[in-house]
Amino acid sequence: MSDITDETVKRNPKFELVYYKDQRKPVMQIDIETNLTEEEAFALLPSPYGISFDNLKEFFRTVFIYTDWLGVILRFDLRFKSAGKDFEYWMVKEGGRIV
Repeated sequence: MSDITDETVKRNPKFELVYYKDQRKPVMQIDIETNLTEEEAFALLPSPYGISFDNLKEFFRTVFIYTDWLGVILRFDLRFKSAGKDFEYWMVKEGGRIV
């Protein structure tokens, strides 16, 4: 409520329910810290299986899994080992969370 002032504390979520205005099904986003480099992640998860969001492509590679489980879509964000603090800062300052 008083805003985050200490950026040294790790604050990235491990999982959360994500709202997409153009998606009717709930999306469960799961963040996975990896030891993969950006190049390794792109090699393991090429398009169309892996995607990157324009403003987040230097942080992680994303894979969507569509399930029959209550219509939930799973979104796995595989974070590059080089992503570090920059991504956490982006989440806090630019992530656009709905509270």
